Amino acid sequence: MSQENIKPTVAVIFCGDLNSTPETAVIEYLSSGVILPEHEVWRSLDMFKWEKQARDAAARGEIDEDDTVRCADLQEVLPVLTHDLSLYSAAGFPTYTNFHRDFQDILDYIYIQSQAGMEVERVAPFPPVEVLSEAVALPSPVFPSDHLSVVVDIKLLD
Repeated sequence: MSQENIKPTVAVIFCGDLNSTPETAVIEYLSSGVILPEHEVWRSLDMFKWEKQARDAAARGEIDEDDTVRCADLQEVLPVLTHDLSLYSAAGFPTYTNFHRDFQDILDYIYIQSQAGMEVERVAPFPPVEVLSEAVALPSPVFPSDHLSVVVDIKLLD
């Protein structure tokens, strides 16, 4: 049997309110399958707050500046996060799934595996901004949740 005829025994559908906009590391990881050690996300993690504390201590003269370790020095110990699921956003990237007069963006996703015996048949339409703007924010009298539903029809292939 050739490799191209082998299908995975389990197909992945990953969905939910990820509280992450499309430009975040979470969505980059799901879409690309990799976060490298030099990715900027590592600089914002709580585990690296000690770097700022060390710089502040050096500025106060409590330690020598040459004794501080910087995040850039840690490239060898930071992980390469990978997955080989070949995921893509089944609904694409709509304009918004969360709507407030001060914030409109995507927070909710349905990811499916490409080449896993599934294909997207339809994506339910999202309400136009004119309809959503009638209220200050979601939830509203028309939309009972603080997020819009992301709905796709997925066809299982043979």
